[in-house]
Amino acid sequence: MSVKTLPLAEPRVLGYLHHAYVLSIAGNCPNFEDWYYSSYVQLYDDYLSGGLNFYEHDFTRFRQPLLDHHSMCIDAFMKGRYDVVEFAKHCLDTEYYFYTFVDERYIPGKGAYKAKVTFPHEIMVFGYDESAKHFHAIGFSEKFQYEKYTVGFEHFAQGFDNLKMTASYMNNIHLLKPAYDAEYPFRLKQVASLLEDYCLSRNTSEQYSMVREPFRSAFGMACYDYLIDYFEKVLKGKAQLKINSLHILWEHKKCMIERVAYMQRKHGLLKDFDLGPLKEVERLAYKTRDEIIVYSFSNDPKCFQNIIKYLNQLKEKETAALGLLSDRISSLVYLGTGVNNG
Repeated sequence: MSVKTLPLAEPRVLGYLHHAYVLSIAGNCPNFEDWYYSSYVQLYDDYLSGGLNFYEHDFTRFRQPLLDHHSMCIDAFMKGRYDVVEFAKHCLDTEYYFYTFVDERYIPGKGAYKAKVTFPHEIMVFGYDESAKHFHAIGFSEKFQYEKYTVGFEHFAQGFDNLKMTASYMNNIHLLKPAYDAEYPFRLKQVASLLEDYCLSRNTSEQYSMVREPFRSAFGMACYDYLIDYFEKVLKGKAQLKINSLHILWEHKKCMIERVAYMQRKHGLLKDFDLGPLKEVERLAYKTRDEIIVYSFSNDPKCFQNIIKYLNQLKEKETAALGLLSDRISSLVYLGTGVNNG
């Protein structure tokens, strides 16, 4: 086959590529919204890496009902001296998206390529053109925009072959396909439990200790204290600035609003629930995130003072707004509804 392109859905979370890639694929499934709004509720902040993220019990994020997933070790693949370009094309021909890691020093259009510095990072290939000898890929551009681009077969092979892994999770080739026939009902009881965990700052990972060690992290509302402490350190020059956390924070607030709207639209629930307080929280989270953009142009440390101020305000406003939402959803579970309460 000379040309192959697999469909991509618009991802609803862009703070990290591992979310965007999975959602771009799973978003093609009929039951996507039921799964997504049942799942993206809890947040955690890793004490070690200092990054805010959505909590999922499986760190790989691939073991979920809307994906057909297979993986293999890169080092074993390399030892077999297989041709990664031909293998990727065969995978695409069988409807599998090809998700792995490359050194972006060899990928034109990436910041590392321009700066000529080593940077191991994720890449997902969703198509190819044999006559043009390039893959169709998607990811963050040099200007941090999530967009499609092409990468030549030769550059892709160079990036893959020269990868120097700095963490064990990089040692993987993931083959992903939408599980179109998968059934996943909206799980109201799960939402209620995760939302209660968030409001009470409970460590949700302790529920899955039979499959992995619980996270040593702040969870839910407690993430605000950790973020405030982190930006105080950034302000004093005692920590390196990372931009992902505030974007994830805003996407979490946006998701909360969209979840209620989805419950109203599809299941006829919470029809009279006032979204005003949640929208106020979302607008403030967006304003907080934008301080990072202002800082990138001005280099003014006052931006960090504003972030700390806004985070304190967000904590207070969200405590009230989500307290009301949690009570309403818990009452729906208690009374029983027409949706899945499992």
